[in-house]
Amino acid sequence: MKARALAGRYAGATANLESIARHYVGSDVRVTWQPSAVWLGLARLTPAGFEILLNPHMAAADLPFVFHHECAHLVHGDATFIDTRSASDVANVNPPAMLERVTPAERAAIGPIIDAREAGADSWATDALRTFEGRFGPFLKAIR
Repeated sequence: MKARALAGRYAGATANLESIARHYVGSDVRVTWQPSAVWLGLARLTPAGFEILLNPHMAAADLPFVFHHECAHLVHGDATFIDTRSASDVANVNPPAMLERVTPAERAAIGPIIDAREAGADSWATDALRTFEGRFGPFLKAIR
């Protein structure tokens, strides 16, 4: 499926994604479609509240896991930083490049923490997606 088709095909499901995220997180979550050259999804806390940014250029097959992975960061509190940038300003956030700006000692301390958070989000996403699909069927069909 072409990238533009993903955004157009699932943009109408945004309200459903927000409802699912609200169920997991326990508070309102805004879902925004934002192109990026470096990520498929991003979870953050903004002054307006929780937000999940999804890249409309990802393959449709990636959407279920990416969405749940980003929900996991909100559920686990991994994304509790306040980000005042607009969604378009965040489009090219590049965590590996950001880690290059810290000292080797800082990178050695931060790297395992980031790896553990990502592994935890992956595990939670896998379990949550399996549970969701067991109850509602294939995710992409259920969100329409």
